[in-house]
Amino acid sequence: MKIDIQNIPQVALGFMNSDHKAFVDIFNTLADLLAQSSRERHEVSALLEQLLEHSREHFAREEQQMIQFSFPAYSCHKSEHEQVLVEMEKELDAWRAAGDVQWLNDYLEQLPEWLAGHIASMDTVTANYISQMGGPVELA
Repeated sequence: MKIDIQNIPQVALGFMNSDHKAFVDIFNTLADLLAQSSRERHEVSALLEQLLEHSREHFAREEQQMIQFSFPAYSCHKSEHEQVLVEMEKELDAWRAAGDVQWLNDYLEQLPEWLAGHIASMDTVTANYISQMGGPVELA
């Protein structure tokens, strides 16, 4: 279930590539932990929380740049971010409530394909646009 960073497209903005690598690193640490029979529930919870918080920050950085450069497809891109965050929060809550490893694995198995597709489409277009407009600006 791990993500091979080589399968993750690179985009025209370094901060986005760095955020994508950080996501992959957290995800792969979580996948390694879930593969262990001796894992602790609180350790899994902590990594899920870290993945969610990283995703919130990652998406906020992208959205700040989209606003700064009046990216035409901002609402569409932001909407997908919001949907993913809602799903991640729901899965974290389900994990906290039941601790069902199979349920969590079923959810996590979908993320690599989503991530690669999102980067190859929305993030690539966004990064190209911002780069062509002279960005990114200094992130706050």
